[in-house]
Amino acid sequence: MAENPLLKKLRLKANQKVLLLNAEHAWETLFPLENPVDTQANGKYDFILVFAPDKATLEQFAPILQQGATAEAIVWVAYYKGSSKIQTDLTRDKGWESMPETIWQPLSLISLDEKWSAFSFRLAGDKPVKGRRSLRETPSEPMAANPFIDSVKRVITLPEDLAEAFAQNETAAGNYEKLSFTNRKEYVVWVTEAKRPETRQTRVQETVKKLEQGLKNPREKALLTAS
Repeated sequence: MAENPLLKKLRLKANQKVLLLNAEHAWETLFPLENPVDTQANGKYDFILVFAPDKATLEQFAPILQQGATAEAIVWVAYYKGSSKIQTDLTRDKGWESMPETIWQPLSLISLDEKWSAFSFRLAGDKPVKGRRSLRETPSEPMAANPFIDSVKRVITLPEDLAEAFAQNETAAGNYEKLSFTNRKEYVVWVTEAKRPETRQTRVQETVKKLEQGLKNPREKALLTAS
């Protein structure tokens, strides 16, 4: 697959079948030839990206997302950034009633471009998640002290350096996404609370190494590997 920073952030893998919904034509050219792209649902997909300019659009496509996603698919829902100054009733904090956490597990938040941000989701499966509030609930509480972690909606925004490191290592990225919210939070806190740049860089590298080995939190020691 050709090197593309955005595709790495989106965690698109070679030969994955793509469903692209409600997108401008320019977005179709983002995907390499080895990733077949449908703009109308026809079966199951490993990767879905839908552009939802408002709540009604998301409500329209939500059943299609649920029916079209494989169990391991990553589903991205793009919405207008607050900084875009476009009026919408779908924002980071509201409008997500059609993506309930009984069905969808929220994963992370990224920036697509100057106009769009995107939340990623995975089908939650059959196990109910206790103590988790839905994205649709607009919090009255203040955001968590760490700007990358929203403990109310249980959504984590990857810091750019960690996102770039995951883009270079599919195993680490995949193991991270399979972790519980608490374990994902522990890794991000560990990285972002580093006081010195060199410490942070080391922690990013250690995070990748630990996740490659399937360690669930940064306090666990990575196994030494032969050089």
